[in-house]
Parts: sequence; structure tokens; C-alpha cells
Amino acid sequence: MSRLTTLPLAAMLVIAAAGPSLADAQRPSLQDQEAQALARLSLSDLRSYFEARRQLERKSSDQRLTQFRSLEECLERTRQRSGADACLDRARQQRERDRAQWTRELMSLRQRYQLPNMDDR
Repeated sequence: MSRLTTLPLAAMLVIAAAGPSLADAQRPSLQDQEAQALARLSLSDLRSYFEARRQLERKSSDQRLTQFRSLEECLERTRQRSGADACLDRARQQRERDRAQWTRELMSLRQRYQLPNMDDR
């Protein structure tokens, strides 16, 4: 193949690869979408939203501290590697369940206030 025929092919590949990113650049970012949605909320709704977020964060923090104490107690009770593995596995599974629950609650809250969800992009 001559250099002249490969150059247009290379240029087409670059343009094709850049196509989706050009379209994304024209769409508002998630941060811009969120800023617009928050600006549309009344002062009362904005306060309510942030109070609900604080409650969600407090709940999550309390759960993590409880899990941490539970893991510590479990590890103190067992003195064998297999027991420690079981403690760590239970703690990991509980963290995953709690994280999934937190995500569901956050998405529900964001939906209630008509804020964009992270998976909207």
C-alpha cells in the first residue's frame, strides 16, 4: 500500500475514534446537570435534601463503626487463621450489603429531588 492511501485511512480512524468524545463534549457534565438541578430547588427543598443526605451519611458512618467493632470482637474471639478468614469474609459481605443499601437510598433521595443519578450518563 502506498503512503498516500494509508494516510486517509489513518485520518478516518482518528476521526471515528474521536466521534463519541466530540458528542460527549457537547453534553453537559454530570456536575453541570447537578448544579442546574440543585439551583432549581426551593430553599426549603434544598435544606431538606441536605438534611436527608446528612442523615444518610450519619447512618452509614454508624454502620461502618458497628461493623468495625464487630470485626474486632470476632477476631478477638478466634485465634486461628480459618476463624480470622471467616471474620474478614463476613465483614466484607456486610460492607457490600450496606454499600448497596446506601446506594439505593441515595438514588431514591436524588430521584425524590429530581437530581441526576450517577448512571444517567
